[in-house]
Amino acid sequence: MKIKISTDCGNSPKNLFLRDFSLAFTRGDSSDLLSRISNDFVLTVVGERKLQGRQALAGELESLPLNQVREVEISHVLSHGKTGAVDGTVALLDGGKLAVCCVFEFSSAKGDRISRIIAYIIRED
Repeated sequence: MKIKISTDCGNSPKNLFLRDFSLAFTRGDSSDLLSRISNDFVLTVVGERKLQGRQALAGELESLPLNQVREVEISHVLSHGKTGAVDGTVALLDGGKLAVCCVFEFSSAKGDRISRIIAYIIRED
């Protein structure tokens, strides 16, 4: 899998945290991801599903078809206070492409744990 990251994605500690979290997600690195989320974690994939808790995220990671991903590009990483966002694209081996934007909520302004993610995923075939 090829990974491209915009050079302006690492200009703050929270931005780096979100960038690294996103990269861990694309690699399916459950131990890294689980260390970065709060106990009351919730992931909402708009129009598809809602996952609550660490075990639900771990199960989701096991079912992701990461072997079908050709390239991941992170275009922007933004953060302010207790929120942040990452957007980019995922190119699939079958020629398909996904546009992805995730809005993150940190469990505190410190920004060391993620409590909520709202993910917007649009297939662009």
